[in-house]
Amino acid sequence: MAFPEHIERVFEAYGVPADTKNAVYELYVSMGEEALEVFGEIAEAIPSPADLRPEHCVTVRARVV
Repeated sequence: MAFPEHIERVFEAYGVPADTKNAVYELYVSMGEEALEVFGEIAEAIPSPADLRPEHCVTVRARVV
């Protein structure tokens, strides 16, 4: 499985690392699009999307629930 094409294009365009995409994908599958919105908020605080790490995803579940 993979993200819908429009979401995958955004991750690719911004150079989000594969391990981070995998962590976000797991959240997306289990929690839906709201997980992507929260991840986007987190990503805005990071200087470069290439610097996003799976550790940045830890708070997504708590923030969505």
